[in-house]
Amino acid sequence: MTELGQTILANAEKLLAGYVYNDRKLKRLGKQIRDGTIDYEVANEYAVRLGELTSQAMKKSTNGLAFMSEEVADEVFTPLLTHNHDLMVTVTDQLQKNINASNGLGIRPVTPELDTNRITGIVKKVASYDTLEGSEWMLGEPVINYTQAITDQAIRDNATANDAMGLQAKIIRETGPAETRTITRGKYTASYNVPCPWCENLAGTYDYADVKATGSDVYRRHENCRCIVTYQQGANRQDVWSKTTWTEQDSERRSELISARMNELSRTRQAEAERKATRRSNVEMVSSELGYSAKGASIWLNANKADIEKYGIEYMLYYTRNLNTKARRAALS
Repeated sequence: MTELGQTILANAEKLLAGYVYNDRKLKRLGKQIRDGTIDYEVANEYAVRLGELTSQAMKKSTNGLAFMSEEVADEVFTPLLTHNHDLMVTVTDQLQKNINASNGLGIRPVTPELDTNRITGIVKKVASYDTLEGSEWMLGEPVINYTQAITDQAIRDNATANDAMGLQAKIIRETGPAETRTITRGKYTASYNVPCPWCENLAGTYDYADVKATGSDVYRRHENCRCIVTYQQGANRQDVWSKTTWTEQDSERRSELISARMNELSRTRQAEAERKATRRSNVEMVSSELGYSAKGASIWLNANKADIEKYGIEYMLYYTRNLNTKARRAALS
């Protein structure tokens, strides 16, 4: 880690920890969640406030900095935004547990994964500016929007999992409070009203099945968007196997079946994560052994997939190295 990145990060983390600990709004929202609220609007509010505090900490920690390289931006943004993800996951997991319990379901919530691609996009965007003055806006609304998106993803993931088990779910999108907001890009500032017509058009209650079938924009946000996306899981539920409904009195056995299904989904996700990790490891191995780029290594793995499964990757690497050596010798003779 660079000395500059380490200094900025340490200052930002110290400031943010103090802001979060002393913020009255976060304390109030946290208490509501611990006390059993089932309203995802509370998580939305928590995300916005956490994003605002993170933005303040980052701006104060970079005050006076001329510009931010991609290396330094990565050293600062990645840990801070990962911290926000971890904190919001704690919030959404507890909230989803409250919702499941209120419906008589003893199932674990689905935890959204860290969006590393989005973090990388923010880092590259910040580093694309020649001056910090030009990129300073990236320390504001994009950080808040990223933190909001964690809640949105938790809603999407849990709705998807519950739909797969036959549970009735609805996605609700409400417009944020009417106000005039400003957006600044370097020397230029523009004002606009929220909610905008696009957000007003998206407001409403959606059956999850319709959202999945139509690819609705219900989860999407533009910059400075303060729409509230929430998730409602009804008291009456549908059996994914028999497609019949039941009430709370019959829930114990169904909860066991649902828990088994959730465990199966969890194992599937774990297997997919392990497959991706193995693929990344193999790409790195091929790149190192054969001198290929990551893209070239990926092409080599695809072309030799059947033989790798039959003989193993180590043998195929050995075979390819020797084949290349023989080809070079033949060309020189």
